[in-house]
Amino acid sequence: MPELVLLAAAAWDAPGCYGARLAGGGFGGCVTALVDAARLDAVRETVETRFEGHFGRRPEVFACRIADGATVELLDDGRP
Repeated sequence: MPELVLLAAAAWDAPGCYGARLAGGGFGGCVTALVDAARLDAVRETVETRFEGHFGRRPEVFACRIADGATVELLDDGRP
């Protein structure tokens, strides 16, 4: 889990990151960070460089966009 702690701390330290949080540490885990889209590349580089400097390998980083959640579509007769 020290890898996750470092990833979250590196994200928090990067300009353009609004917050970072650990998730699922018992199953490998991940860090989710809320990042300004215009600063994504800089945040990614900060996190990757810091992680590689400490652990000697690059982390996998996935960028996702926030979207509306699930919705209920109604049939023509008004039924869900």
